[in-house]
Amino acid sequence: MQFFLHRPFHALLLWLTWQLIFPALPALSQTPPTPEVVTVWGTVAQAKNILISIDITENPISGKIVGYASKIDSSGKFMIQLPLKTPTYGWLFHANNSVPVFLHPGDNVQVTVNAQDMASTVKFEGRGADHCRLTAGYFRKFNTAAQRSLLTQKMGDLEPADFIAYVDDIRKQKLQLLADYKVKGSLSQVCENFVKTQTNVEWANALLDYPFAHSLKSDELTPDNLPPDYYAFMDEVDLQNQEALQLSIYTDYLLKFISNRFSKTIDRADYNTDNFYADKFEFTKTLLSGKALYYVQGICITDACTYGKVENIAAKFDEYLVACPFTNYTQAVTEVYDRAFRTSAGQQAPDFSLINLAGDTLTLQQLKGKVLYVDFWATWCGPCVREMGYSEQLKEKFTGKNVAFVYISVDDNPMDWEYYLHNTLLYTPDSTLHLFANGLTSETGKNYNIKGVPRYLIIDADGIIADSNAKRPSDPGVVADLEKVLNRSLLPNSGNN
Repeated sequence: MQFFLHRPFHALLLWLTWQLIFPALPALSQTPPTPEVVTVWGTVAQAKNILISIDITENPISGKIVGYASKIDSSGKFMIQLPLKTPTYGWLFHANNSVPVFLHPGDNVQVTVNAQDMASTVKFEGRGADHCRLTAGYFRKFNTAAQRSLLTQKMGDLEPADFIAYVDDIRKQKLQLLADYKVKGSLSQVCENFVKTQTNVEWANALLDYPFAHSLKSDELTPDNLPPDYYAFMDEVDLQNQEALQLSIYTDYLLKFISNRFSKTIDRADYNTDNFYADKFEFTKTLLSGKALYYVQGICITDACTYGKVENIAAKFDEYLVACPFTNYTQAVTEVYDRAFRTSAGQQAPDFSLINLAGDTLTLQQLKGKVLYVDFWATWCGPCVREMGYSEQLKEKFTGKNVAFVYISVDDNPMDWEYYLHNTLLYTPDSTLHLFANGLTSETGKNYNIKGVPRYLIIDADGIIADSNAKRPSDPGVVADLEKVLNRSLLPNSGNN
């Protein structure tokens, strides 16, 4: 039984789909597994609901999880079967609790667990049990919420030398745990390499996060007493472990690693930030290969679509489609790119019909003939609010010119929006051009691919997007950008109404 889901709706989706497709529990027989099929079966004591599943990250680019579920019968028995081509890291999930498992094609794993405390009570037997014992034991000893919280606390409290010693000691404990499990059971080389990579990436990730985390508590930008060779740890992580791409901490580290190294190549004085994602895409080729390369390049493209200008990544997107051999990656990237392309420079701006502060409906079509500087914002967004004063100053520079400043709020509550505009602004807002879109996930938010705020666009007098991710009002360069579009709209053949 297979699902594609995101964790917040996990239990509900599993329940509904099970009821529609499988009205009764299949026989729980211990038949030999067919090739590339994994069977996980057993008993849940004190079950909290009637479902249990194996969840696997199918695509780290999209974050899509594939869930394979079973109904738990009245005696607590269940059986899950899933197809598997390669060794895979996943989670045994029940009622918002989970323990990690590492599965190989053909595994037949028996599980007994008490749902009141899955991490402490889970037991594995059968073919593949040794790998699951290791990943569950590793999680139980090192990766609970309390242990992660303690690590964060240590980042703030300890000076560099002490923190290095602290994470080095934890790393040694993890490697010793792996050695102990090798003695106890039979581990595949793939599983052993996976846990080694997990150990090293957790160690390196803590060291990479430490300078910033420590600075938050010490009010320093970075600790001034970092050893000269502090960042040497970055050379010790395996950047090519394909199985580890199922670990969020591994993919996070890959992105941080590339960002750290790429930032050192940028001349910040005159760097053109419009090229950031395309340049980063190219830079990854110097340090990565294989699936890790295509993962990071895919994220470069999706980030450009979300935070940059999609037209500036178009050539890299075309290159990626040809080069990347992983169809699940290209499909995820294409979905994001196609959605963003609809609001790229040169495309017709999607129409909208929104209520303004005066209580009237305003459409984009009604504004056609003017150059528009569109500000997507929200009252809860600090940077948005800070830009409002600059926006008023910018508006004054275009007094008497054919430019309109349109403010589209993505607040969820119209009362918050109205209260802010009437009671907080230091100037009287134009009630006609302050519009309410009703959330980031509203039709307007989706049509304009708004994933976060603030976001600014310039639309020309013909309703064509001139800049899909315009400069902020506080950026002096935005004046020239608006002037350029305005001057173009005044040309005889511009089509301006």
